[in-house]
Amino acid sequence: MKLSDRINRVAESQTVQFTRLLQQLRRQGRQVIDLAVGEPQLSTPAEVIESTKRALDEGMTRYGTVSGLHELKSGLARQFEGYDENNIIISNGSKQCLFSIFQVICNPFDEVIIPPALLGEYSATGQYRRRKTGVCGHPQSPADMRNH
Repeated sequence: MKLSDRINRVAESQTVQFTRLLQQLRRQGRQVIDLAVGEPQLSTPAEVIESTKRALDEGMTRYGTVSGLHELKSGLARQFEGYDENNIIISNGSKQCLFSIFQVICNPFDEVIIPPALLGEYSATGQYRRRKTGVCGHPQSPADMRNH
């Protein structure tokens, strides 16, 4: 199948590349400490597991709203003064959320400034919609870092 030029311009996430390498090393029996994805190393709390089981037992198996379940959003809003469920969006992760935000607020060829620690991950999100991406205030390459 031929893919669009727009999607062919998007580079694979560096995190995805690195995670694939870590999985390969683990299959070879190597012990690896994974700091790539940002996934917590802690176990899921028992109350979260029980709540999930209860929700499944109660038949909560249908699609929720796009912005997340009302009950979850309301619970989160109670933890932040001045916010309600209309100020909260539940997403599968920061990349999905930021990609959606860029689709809403940016036009083609708008400039998007990305902090240097996030450049590898989020510049592709900007490029997908033909935006200029730039780094604010920090070196952009190892060579630049040596010169600082």
